Amino acid sequence: MYGFLLYVCLMSIDTHTDVQRNKRFDARVPEHVYSTIKRAAELQGRSMTDYVMGIAYADAQAQIERIELINLSRESSELVAQMLITPPPQAPAMARAVERHRELFDDK
Repeated sequence: MYGFLLYVCLMSIDTHTDVQRNKRFDARVPEHVYSTIKRAAELQGRSMTDYVMGIAYADAQAQIERIELINLSRESSELVAQMLITPPPQAPAMARAVERHRELFDDK
């Protein structure tokens, strides 16, 4: 019985070391912006904080994804261009495949 109680007690202890910490974010906005945000939040049944953080977070993720995609596309394009300018040496297996293709399909 003692072992079971000790196990249950240990299971109830939170051993998770990554504690979620909230950061504060304040913004001063013109009255018409405040009213618009407040109305939109009310229409969705959300608090203003929840509404703004949800919209801002989703937009931030989309912007990061878009910029990273553009950067990766640029890097990929540069890599392809570089490989066209200075191609890597042909692998022996590829050379054999090209020769075999010529033997089979080139007009003689």
